[in-house]
Amino acid sequence: LSGSGGIIGFVGGEDAMALTLAKVCGTTALAAWIINLLTRKSRLALNGPILLLVGFCGWALFSALLSPNLSLQWPEWVRLITLLGYFLLAVNTLNTPRALRTYILVLLLCGAVMAAVAVIQYVLPQAHAGNGGGWGALGVTEGAFVDQESLQGEAAIRVSGRAGHSNWLAMILLMILPLNLYWFSTVERYSLKAFILFAAALEALALVLTFTRTGLLIGAMVLFVLLVKNMVRVTPQRLFAFLLGLVLVWIALPGPYKERVLSPKQYTQSTSVRSRVQLQEAAARYLVEHPVAGLGPGGFGIEFIHENNRTAQTMKYMVEHEGWSPVFIGTHNMFLQLGADTGAVGLGLFLVFFYLAVRGLSIHEQRYREKGDIHGQALTSALFTSLLAFFFCAIFLHALQQKIWWMVAAAAVVVPLYEFDFREQPKRGGPETEAPAP
Repeated sequence: LSGSGGIIGFVGGEDAMALTLAKVCGTTALAAWIINLLTRKSRLALNGPILLLVGFCGWALFSALLSPNLSLQWPEWVRLITLLGYFLLAVNTLNTPRALRTYILVLLLCGAVMAAVAVIQYVLPQAHAGNGGGWGALGVTEGAFVDQESLQGEAAIRVSGRAGHSNWLAMILLMILPLNLYWFSTVERYSLKAFILFAAALEALALVLTFTRTGLLIGAMVLFVLLVKNMVRVTPQRLFAFLLGLVLVWIALPGPYKERVLSPKQYTQSTSVRSRVQLQEAAARYLVEHPVAGLGPGGFGIEFIHENNRTAQTMKYMVEHEGWSPVFIGTHNMFLQLGADTGAVGLGLFLVFFYLAVRGLSIHEQRYREKGDIHGQALTSALFTSLLAFFFCAIFLHALQQKIWWMVAAAAVVVPLYEFDFREQPKRGGPETEAPAP
C-alpha cells in the first residue's frame, strides 16, 4: 500500500532488490492478464466511471504532449498509466464475491502491518531519521521524521510506516479504517473479532503518531459519516466508553501532538500552512492561465520554481542542489493540482468519475438494504466512507499517484459493475459461481 506508483524498471536505495522483484511480479501478472484477455477474446469490463478514468488518463497524455517540458513530464504520465493498468486488472479479475472479499482482507492486513511498523518506528530511536537537509528536510523518509516545528520547541516524532511520509500514512490509514467495520460484520468468531478490533486500535494509534492535522480533521469526518450510516451504533454504554477513552487519550497524548495538531495557531500561523497557501495560489492562477489542457502532468512544479516567493525559492534550491525532481512538487491540494496540470477538462473528468463512483455505491447500498443483504450493505457503506475520506484528504494532499486510492477505487467500481449478491456464499471447497458478464 505504501507510496506512490513507480515507473516500472526504476529502482533505488536500500530496497532496490525488493522493488525490482515486486515490479517483475507485477509486470508479469499484468502481461499474463492481457495475453489471457486477447487469446480468449474476452470482453473488457467497462462502465461509465471506468471510461471516464481512462479518458482522464488519455487527456493527461494530450496535456503532456502539448508541454515544452515533455522529457521531464513523460515519466509522470508513465506512472499514471501504470496505475491505470493495475486498476483495470483489478476491476476485471475481482469478478466474484469471494475474490472481492479476499482483496479487501489483503488490504486490511497490509494496513495493520503498516500501523505496527509505524508504532515500532516511534518507539525505537534508531528508526528516527532526523531533520537534516535534502530529502529529510521535506520529511521524505522511510523512518520516523523528527519535526522541530512546535510552539514550545519540543520535537514531534512523526512516523511514516514506510509510506515515505507521515501525510501519506495518515491518508492510507483513514481509507483503511472504515473497511475494518465491513470485515468485523462478516465474521462470527470472537477471537477474529478481537483481532480486528486490535488492528483497528493499532491503526488509530499510528494515525495519532503521524502528528498530522489532516488525520484529526478527516478522522472526525470519517467518524461522523460512519455514525450517519449507522455502521457504528451508539448506545449509552458505548458513549460512556468513548468519552472515558477520550479522557485517557488526552492524558496519554504526547505534548508535541497537542501543540502541533490541537493548537488553533498551528492552523493559521505555521510555516507549512503559509507555504501551502503560496502553492495553491499559484496552482489556481495556472488553471486560469491554461484552462483547457493545463501544464501537463507534473507541470505545476516546473512552473512554480520560477515564482518569486519563499516557498518557490526553497523548492528551487531542492531541485538545483539536492536532486529533487520538479514534477514531484505538489500543491497540497489534488484538485488544484489536477486543474493546473490537466486543465478544467482533466479536472472535470476526474470529478465526474468520482461522483459516479460514490453514487453507484450509494445506490447499491440501498438495494442491499432492501434485499436484506447485510454483508453487501456493510461493504458498500465502508467503501463509500473510504472514498469520501480520500476525497477530503485530497483537499490537503496531492494524492493522484498514491496506490491506495486506486486500489479502493477499483473495489468501489466493481460492486455496481457485477451486481453481486453477497447472500449467496459458495460452500467451503465448492466451486465459485462466475459473475454474469457486465
